[in-house]
Amino acid sequence: MKALKEEEPFKFNQLLDIAGIDFLNQTPRFRVVYILLSTIKNHRLNIEIDIDEADTIESVTGVWIGADWFERELYDMFGIKITGHPNMKKILMPEDFEGHPLRKDFPVRGLESPETRYAPWDKRRTREY
Repeated sequence: MKALKEEEPFKFNQLLDIAGIDFLNQTPRFRVVYILLSTIKNHRLNIEIDIDEADTIESVTGVWIGADWFERELYDMFGIKITGHPNMKKILMPEDFEGHPLRKDFPVRGLESPETRYAPWDKRRTREY
């Protein structure tokens, strides 16, 4: 990744996004897509890495500082483990939240019963949709 940023034929000076895809019931289960942009050479590159649940990927925060929140989101939403990240913790969900909401095996209606999901004074939201 460092060569893609620094070496002359590439010069990908921006990491636009890191996306995760869950292919439930396939091996490997996840795909991580790095979307790179070179404003110097005027070209884009998508790098796709297939990994399984037990695999880890190396952090690229040392190359693109903007990868910090993208990698935390991958961990939080998919449970993809990233080594070498300077501050690996959940970014969108509460620290005590169990599960990873963007996995395909995560229950669509959440982990809690409808009675406990909503505040008791908000009667409109207590019914199932």
